[in-house]
Amino acid sequence: MQSMSIPSKKRLSNIEALRIIAMFLVLVVHANFFSLGSPSIDSFTNNSVFTLGQYFFESLSICCVNVFILISGWFGIHPSKKGFFNLIFQCLFFLFGIYFFCLIFGSADYSLKGYAKGIAECFVLLKWNWFIKAYILLYIMAPILNAFVEKVSKKDFAYLLVAFFSFQTIYSWISGAAVFFENGYSTISFMGLYLLARYVRIYPNRMVNCSCKIDIFIFCLGVLCLTAISYLLTVAAADIHPGLLMIADRMYSYVNPIVILMSVYLLLFFSKIPFYNKIVNWLGASSFAVFLLHTNPNVCKPYFCEHIILFNKQYDGAIFLLVVSAYLISIFLFAVLIDQIRLFIWKKFSDKF
Repeated sequence: MQSMSIPSKKRLSNIEALRIIAMFLVLVVHANFFSLGSPSIDSFTNNSVFTLGQYFFESLSICCVNVFILISGWFGIHPSKKGFFNLIFQCLFFLFGIYFFCLIFGSADYSLKGYAKGIAECFVLLKWNWFIKAYILLYIMAPILNAFVEKVSKKDFAYLLVAFFSFQTIYSWISGAAVFFENGYSTISFMGLYLLARYVRIYPNRMVNCSCKIDIFIFCLGVLCLTAISYLLTVAAADIHPGLLMIADRMYSYVNPIVILMSVYLLLFFSKIPFYNKIVNWLGASSFAVFLLHTNPNVCKPYFCEHIILFNKQYDGAIFLLVVSAYLISIFLFAVLIDQIRLFIWKKFSDKF
């Protein structure tokens, strides 16, 4: 890797750039299948070009969550009281802040049941916002994972990863029998990704040390493979049997080995292009705020998804892509700006206590 002079205690801008891209891809995932729904036989029959576009953008963006966890594993999570409470405070700032905003401006449910549900959502006690709970538990488990990494031999570490991902592939992705993996929506899947990134960082080999051109080629190849397989399965579902559409949907699971491979090589690509930029670091430091804003239970379905659906009805083709892109960029920047308030409050609070 090319060396460069980076100020001490500063975030690496290449990884921050990846963090920004990964968060934008989260927005794309939620604007695509989550808002518009995955392609059906009817949608394919009515507009095959739009269906192909949906598959392409889902293939491009589905690695988003895995990339975030791999970044955590790449550097290692080093839990501390301040770090833990900073994470909790950021989550509560957005969850309670948006709920109070909805209460003030009349878009909340003012019944007793509505209040109970609203408070429960603010404390992440319901099924919504699975990522927050899964990541907090990963943070809690990090010392145990780190101790394992420090003590285990390279050979045993490799055996564990092969066994883990073989089990996950067979029993979660292929058969769906291991429901506790939740198709990647779980801490146990995060732990596997975390350890995978630690291994790749600590024990690089020829597959890891290839040029960044090879890294991005493998990522792009994965995007094309997912797109082609899913689209062809949809064509076959329309002509042969509708059940094949379920296989197309399964291609976009976080535990799909192709998705995991794409995520790893996207991380490797950015790790090999080091640079330092204050603006990139500023955006990267608040990237999680983008997730907390647009996935908030009071925002996501009633506003975010509804706007995407509305844009889809009003615009076609390139215009639709431009409008949605501008909308997602606006959400990203708005969340970063709101997070500056949270950072100001947190600095005052943490400095005092």
